[in-house]
Formats: sequence, structure tokens, C-alpha cells
Amino acid sequence: MPGRPLLYGGILILCLLLTSMPLRATSFVIGNSRITFITDHLVRLEYALHQEFLNDSTLFAVVRGEYPVDVNHEQEERKHVFSTRAMRLEFDNDGFPFGQNNLKVSFSMNGETKHWCLTDGQQGNLKGALTTVDGIGGPTTRQEGLLSRDGWYLIQDTGKDIYRHGSLQPRPRSHVQDLYLFVYGTDYKAALKSLAAISGPAPMTRKYVHGAWYCRWWPYTADDYRELAQGYHEHGFPLDIMVFDMDWHKKDFSRGTGHAYTRGWSGYSWNRKLIPDPAGLIREFKDQHIYVVLNEHPHDGLRPEDDAYADFAAELGPEYTRDGIPVFDAGDPVYMKSFMKHAHRESDSMGGSILVALLAAGLCLSAGARHNYHPTCPG
Repeated sequence: MPGRPLLYGGILILCLLLTSMPLRATSFVIGNSRITFITDHLVRLEYALHQEFLNDSTLFAVVRGEYPVDVNHEQEERKHVFSTRAMRLEFDNDGFPFGQNNLKVSFSMNGETKHWCLTDGQQGNLKGALTTVDGIGGPTTRQEGLLSRDGWYLIQDTGKDIYRHGSLQPRPRSHVQDLYLFVYGTDYKAALKSLAAISGPAPMTRKYVHGAWYCRWWPYTADDYRELAQGYHEHGFPLDIMVFDMDWHKKDFSRGTGHAYTRGWSGYSWNRKLIPDPAGLIREFKDQHIYVVLNEHPHDGLRPEDDAYADFAAELGPEYTRDGIPVFDAGDPVYMKSFMKHAHRESDSMGGSILVALLAAGLCLSAGARHNYHPTCPG
């Protein structure tokens, strides 16, 4: 039940007022703060006005539930001390959001006691991935990752959208802070297990995904793609994935936000001038154990020039189309169900292809109120 952690926390606080004996639990409500231990190495820190805490999932925190963590909790007036096998957390309930003066964490690492507070920065981060390589022409610094020689990492989920009633929705303004502190010392496996506990397990990817890819934004024809694959074969170099970049789809559109001075950035109808028989080409590559990836940019959605638009618009109905072309809205489950059905139907029917969704820099997926193109707007 969504309210169960809050109920348990309220009962525990009442018990703490009646006894000085240490108690064990996983979630504690202290005024407008809620402290939830997800694993021995991961704690969630929330501050919400009127105790309006959230149990909804987010893009990061997918798994919600009750977490069987052995937590020792002691209280002396405003001061609360929480201990797990991996960390000691001290909280001064001063009524304010978590900060460097009311929250401290200590943990053991390489035989020494380390200390953390909310304003600490990463010094030994082992780095993660890059969101994009657009505009990068040489060596670059990767973004921070979960694993760090500092022995901890903080993920800020504050203000991020939540899943509610089957769709992404803005987080209530009353929910002021949502922090996830990983404390693992040198136990990197514990950090990854904690990530799986809150974000869900990561399925094992297929072997060919980790192989050699070919991708170039260029108006290749079907014969060009065949020649590329043959070149890999003749030189004894493996090729596992062939990416069909932008020009696999038609690009002639009269309306749309577009990107890079073209309205053809989004598109879902095959460019049969370049690739007359896409299903046949995909079959050829699959027979050679080469898998096809289609590069897609969904931010302009389906438009009248797309082959699937008529069926898409008819299914959405006049509520969505009476003011013009419905703009792509990832926050609208009705729109997205119809979009996923019609935009991908033709390519899905060909089999063996993967769709890689990308967004052009500076463009957003509208979440919230639905908007439409207005006939008087430029472009």
C-alpha cells in the first residue's frame, strides 16, 4: 500500500518518544523529513511540506516497496543517529531541508573513518558515460558515474517527474528534496546491487550489441550498405550492427520544429528512393548475422507526410487533431500508445531491426499540457 511506509514511520516516531531503547526499521518520518534505508549502502532523504512524501516511481527510482534493512535508530532530543552495517547517519531535526549543518554521514574505508556532508564534491569519481558525442572532436571528460574512489555518490532526484496513473507527471511543489546517497567504501559490487534495488535489475544485453557497429550520417543507398558490409567481410573484420542513420526515412516535411536547418529530422516513412526494398535488405543482413538499427528522432512525432499519419490521426480523433497537427507529447499516454503503434508498425513488421531514439540538442519532449501547431504560427 502506498501509505504504508508513512504509517510505519509515524508509529516508530511515537515509540521513540516513549522509550530510549534503540529500535530497528527501514523508514523514519521526522517532522517534514523522511529517511528511508533501501539497502545497508543506500539511503533516501526526502523533505516535503506537510509530510507529503512520495511513493511514486520516477525514471531513476523505479522500484518502490518495503526494504528489509536492519537499521539501528537512537534519539536524543533533536538529534537522531541511524546506523547500518555500512554507514552512520546523524540528523539534527531543525525543521529545515537537509543541508551541511543538519546532516552528516560517516563510514569506514581502507581502515579509516570517512565523513560526508551534503556540500561535498566528488574527487575520485571513476566516471560514467557521455550523454552525447555531438560537437566533440577530440579528447573529452566523461560525466560522473556511480562508482567513485571517494566511497560514496549522491544522486539528486529532486524535482524530477513522477509516474502516476500510468503517465509521467510533474512532481508536486510540496516535495522539496529527494536525494539518494550511496555509501559503499571500496565495495563497488554493493553500490551496483543498491542501484539495482532502487532502479530495478538490468537485463543482460544480447551478445551482438557489444560487437562492432557501423554508423555514419550519409545518404547511403541499399547498394552502398551492401558494399560496406562486403568491405568488412573482405578485410576479415567483424560487423555486428549496421546503423541506418537519418536518410533511411523521407525528409520532405512542410511543418515541424526540425533541427540543423531541416524539418526532416523526424520521420517514419522509408525513403524508397535510396532503399527500395528495406525488408529485403534487413533480411539479407540478418542472414549474415548483421543486425539493423534505425536512428529515430521522435520530437516532431507523426505528420501528414508520414505514411502512417492518416491512421494515427483517425485513432486519436478530433480531440487531438481539430486544432492542427498534434505535437509529440511523451507525457500523454493516449498520444504515446497511438504513436508507438503507428510510427513503428511498418519497420516492426520487417523484423530484425532495432530503433534507437535520439533527441536533437535543445529540443524537449513536451510533458504536461498538450500543444498543437497553429496555422498562423511561422514554420
